[in-house]
Amino acid sequence: MTGYATRDVSELIGFNADQVRHYVRRGLLTPERGGRGGGRFSFQDVVLLRTAKGLLDAQVSSRRAYRVLLKLKSELTAMKSLSAVRIFADGNNVVVRQDSAVWNAESGQGHLNFAVSELASSVAELDRQQP
Repeated sequence: MTGYATRDVSELIGFNADQVRHYVRRGLLTPERGGRGGGRFSFQDVVLLRTAKGLLDAQVSSRRAYRVLLKLKSELTAMKSLSAVRIFADGNNVVVRQDSAVWNAESGQGHLNFAVSELASSVAELDRQQP
């Protein structure tokens, strides 16, 4: 049997086993059943739980994190994998980045990516050119 046991997942993610089971009961995860009835989680499940942990660590409420992840899970059928996107908290927003596209996970509204690091070198060069 392939996959990860509940105990393994909880150790990898930093959740306790009850927290992992909570996401199963709520329908976010549907692990395969192992030989003794225990859940066997896929790599995709582990990535989803790791994302949940990251959102909770960023002070996103558990209800909001669940709602966002459930929505993204249904949208991910068109995408190859959850590991192909990056999901993170940006202030009060939960944001998704896939390649160069960035959008609000709840509303779907696009975000413009103003990366300060990219501009910093240009500004520094302009500053050096000033008399």
